[in-house]
Amino acid sequence: MRALFIGAHTDEEICFAGTMQNYSKKFYVAFSTCGHPELKKEFDASCDLLDVNSVASTLTVRAFNRQAVADFLYEQQSGFDCLFTHSVNDVHRDHRIVAEESIRVWKKSLFTFMAPWNGNEEPNYFVEITGQQLEKKIKAIKCYKSQSHRHYMNEDFIRSWARYNGGKIGKLYAEAFKLVRGIEFADICSVDRKCKRMNI
Repeated sequence: MRALFIGAHTDEEICFAGTMQNYSKKFYVAFSTCGHPELKKEFDASCDLLDVNSVASTLTVRAFNRQAVADFLYEQQSGFDCLFTHSVNDVHRDHRIVAEESIRVWKKSLFTFMAPWNGNEEPNYFVEITGQQLEKKIKAIKCYKSQSHRHYMNEDFIRSWARYNGGKIGKLYAEAFKLVRGIEFADICSVDRKCKRMNI
């Protein structure tokens, strides 16, 4: 399974860095560094730690070009099986634009995420993450030293958030998403043989 993760800005991996580690082929795109060179360096350091190929674009924060987002998604669709993107219920304008264009363009499996400080979401898809994955996620988030003053970049918050989501599925740690579109690819030949054996 090939997964594409996209965020309006750098540091969005706070929502999915644990899940990201489950994929052998993954690509992470941040559409804006908010005009701060240090954020690009911190983004690269975080992605190196998470062992994910990545790119940070230069869209202007709070003035996203919808067509640029859509064009990127059209170009990437053939190379990936699923997309992790923002929620349409997110209160941040940039996040919502990315979400709306993702749902409009992407025709494969699609999951959305939302940080709790950006609104309310009702997740219906949970990914259990291990303690080791959580620790790596925390180390990756700590790469954003310029953002360390934000309450949600706090290690205790990240750990508690994982415990909270894990409790919803009877696990220690988890990340939560909303499944917007799920596509399962079946082996038609296998299905046909099974049907014949069952005399259907």
